[in-house]
Amino acid sequence: YNNTGAQVSGGNSNAVIRWNCIQGWTNLTDGNITNDPQLTPSYRLKSTSPCIDAGTSSNAPATDIDGDVRWDHPGHSNIVSIVDLGADEFVDTDSDNMADYWETEVFGSTTNSAGTADDDNDELNDLAEYENSTDPGKAEKDNDQMPDGWEVGNALNPLADDAHGDPDSDVLRNLGEYVADT
Repeated sequence: YNNTGAQVSGGNSNAVIRWNCIQGWTNLTDGNITNDPQLTPSYRLKSTSPCIDAGTSSNAPATDIDGDVRWDHPGHSNIVSIVDLGADEFVDTDSDNMADYWETEVFGSTTNSAGTADDDNDELNDLAEYENSTDPGKAEKDNDQMPDGWEVGNALNPLADDAHGDPDSDVLRNLGEYVADT
């Protein structure tokens, strides 16, 4: 996604591309979709991704990149099968819109918290932390002295040190904007 057809096919306009989320490709048969895949910054599926249950089990591995077994997500209608498009299978057994692998990695187990907790007080609840690939146990992931929630709320990147940027060209850098609450 966000690549041109030529970038994907190596310039071969006769290439057959199947079962992808792709833009700029005229052959949209064989399971290709053009919708935004709705990935987290770490390239994991969000719960709203059109890739969920949109793949095919033909030649698909039994598990995804995390070792999760392919499964039928109960919150999505089966467009084609129970397999998600891509290398990530969105497994969410507690229906809180956060992938089980992430909850287990971050909290030690699935939490059933509904994603509403904000234990690090950075103005991002657990669901927003998942969707932005930030750390719910650390208010400031990129060490630029601006809380992740403030960065997300101001269209900055909570995963990159952008304290010295000035996207609004007002001569006050991002860290200064945070300190001045502007």
